[in-house]
Amino acid sequence: MSFGGDIPGCVIQELGYCIPYENKFAIDPLTVALSIRADEKKILESVWR
Repeated sequence: MSFGGDIPGCVIQELGYCIPYENKFAIDPLTVALSIRADEKKILESVWR
């Protein structure tokens, strides 16, 4: 479906994966990146500088 003549280049659907690994769960990097709240992002940005 397009609106006003726009054609989507790609569609991304983020499902959120928790992967069982050695009696624990690992979360894929995209899920982690998309689930960081704004306040957490500010903390991480200050640490990475």
